[in-house]
Amino acid sequence: MNANPLKRAIERTCTDAAYRARFLADPRAVLAEAGIETPPEVEIRVHESTEGELLIVVPAPGQSALGETRRSLPVGKVNDVPQGISLEWQETPNLPRRTLVIKGRVDDQTAPALRRELERTFVDVDLDLAGVAFLGSAGLGSLVAAQQSLRARDCTMCLRLVPAEIRNVIEVSGLIDFFDVYDAESYKKLFPKGAGFLFGGVAPGSPLPP
Repeated sequence: MNANPLKRAIERTCTDAAYRARFLADPRAVLAEAGIETPPEVEIRVHESTEGELLIVVPAPGQSALGETRRSLPVGKVNDVPQGISLEWQETPNLPRRTLVIKGRVDDQTAPALRRELERTFVDVDLDLAGVAFLGSAGLGSLVAAQQSLRARDCTMCLRLVPAEIRNVIEVSGLIDFFDVYDAESYKKLFPKGAGFLFGGVAPGSPLPP
C-alpha cells in the first residue's frame, strides 16, 4: 500500500533541501501539492527540531472527540440507501476496525451511498463483497475515492471474499494493485477447516462456496 501523503512529505524533507525550505516557508502550499487540503481557519506550524531538543506534541483536549467517533461508529443495517443495494456495518470484536457487508449491485445509482458510508469512517475498514452481483465504473470510482480518503486519515481498506467476476472487473480496470484483495479461495486457504469467522472475527456476509 502507498504511504500516508503526510508521511511521504516529511520523509522528503530529510533528503531534499529545497523541498524542506519550501515546507518550512509555506507548509499549506506544500501540503496541498501532496493532496492534503487544510481549512483556511486552521493554522499550520512546522517546527524544525535539533539534536538537543525532544519535541512531543500532546493533542488538545477537544481532539478526544476522534476517539469518541471511533467508538460510536454505526453497527447494523444502513437505512438510507437506494434500491438494489444493502449495506450493513458489523463490529470486529476486540479490534478498532469495522466490516461493511455489501450486497447487490454497485452501479451509478448505488455507488454514492457506498462512498458516503466509507468516507465518514475513521477506522480501518474491511469490505465484505461476497454478496456483490455487479461492480460498475461508478462503483470502482467510489472504492478508489474511499481508499484515498481513508489513507489520508492513516486508515486502511481491504476487500474481503471478493467473487471471481468482481475480481476480474478490478483486474481489467488496472486497479487490482491499488487494493488489498482477498477472494474466497484465499479465505479457504487461511481457514482450511472452514472456520465460521472472517478476519478479525466477523462472520462472512454469505456462505462460502464449496
